[in-house]
Amino acid sequence: MIISLLLQGGIFVISSPIEFYLEVNRGLGFTEVPEALHWDYGPDLPSKTLMLDVRGDKLHSYIKNMITASAILLYPKLSEGMFELTEW
Repeated sequence: MIISLLLQGGIFVISSPIEFYLEVNRGLGFTEVPEALHWDYGPDLPSKTLMLDVRGDKLHSYIKNMITASAILLYPKLSEGMFELTEW
């Protein structure tokens, strides 16, 4: 569901004290905004803030980078000899 939202373009900001959640979003291309560290979830829970800017032309680059990063090949090539085919 988050991907369909990101594909609409815009600026997205998330904040959390949960490192796993932050890592998942980093994997989606979010980057940390160091100046936005806060303790709104409690004095013992420093929360980092991440941002993703996919406005305008940045959306096309984002999609291209995500496809490349996920190793999706648009035109896969089969290695020679990968399949043992018999001749007729």
